[in-house]
Amino acid sequence: MKTVALLLTGLALLGSACVQGHQRGPRNLFGEPLGRPPLDWAQEARLTRALQHAEEAWRADPTNIDTIIWYGRHLAYLGRIEEAIDVYSRGLELHPDDPRLLRHRGHRFISLRRFDEAIRDLERAADRVRGQPDRVERDGLPNAKGLPRTTLKSNIFYHLGLAYYFRREFAAAQGAFVQELAEADLNDDILVSAAYWLVLSAERQARFEEAEAALLPIHGGLDVIENRDYLDLCLMLKGERDPQALWQAAVRARPIRFATLGYGVGAFEALHGDVDRALEIFQDVAACQNPYAFGCIAAEVELIHATEE
Repeated sequence: MKTVALLLTGLALLGSACVQGHQRGPRNLFGEPLGRPPLDWAQEARLTRALQHAEEAWRADPTNIDTIIWYGRHLAYLGRIEEAIDVYSRGLELHPDDPRLLRHRGHRFISLRRFDEAIRDLERAADRVRGQPDRVERDGLPNAKGLPRTTLKSNIFYHLGLAYYFRREFAAAQGAFVQELAEADLNDDILVSAAYWLVLSAERQARFEEAEAALLPIHGGLDVIENRDYLDLCLMLKGERDPQALWQAAVRARPIRFATLGYGVGAFEALHGDVDRALEIFQDVAACQNPYAFGCIAAEVELIHATEE
């Protein structure tokens, strides 16, 4: 396959360059150093001020779970992922097995492509919240309406499902997204994000009836505030959106949206047999300016897997 041959050559050159450079710090799955998220000067200034306030609050009350979480979150927003993980780890020394700290550290292990560690944290968190009341999570980066749309349970099971998906353990990933839909206090944003990854996980196992069932409640009239791209991708999987139109929308979009839509269209092409086209899309998405976008991470996984087949 021509595309895979070119991909192998590109990865070999990239790996050689990284070894010669002896660069330190976190890397993506190709061995390339992870950069910072793309921020304009106004975003950078606002997030830097917010980090200063969060650090001050944490230093004033370093045992408080909320100050620990928000200090870690604001470090991560600026791409300081390893420092965020260290903050959560110190918090877990004070509050062993707290599901909130495990949820956030698990998320940031995913950011660093440390999927096994993410799974360990998120499975521990899941064990501690099953059967318990759910709670809304405050947004660090609020949506346009200022309405929080995720919960502790939805974030635990969502990130657990992603970690398994990136490990290509599709049955376990599907199970996590099923649990998210069963355990979390649902709204339509949670519904479409869980359904999307659930369907991809099911179809990778040829469990097409389960994928079809997961798409049954999805329609264009859902009250989606944050996850419009996941809604469009679900509708694409139902045959109600044109993948080429979504790809064109992705190309015109900002980095996270490009990664989300781009990976979804690439996955659709792969599932429908056009593997060469899928790999071309995955190469574009893996080069996304935001290396922490889940679509970017998923594309890296697909490309690495293609070289191993």
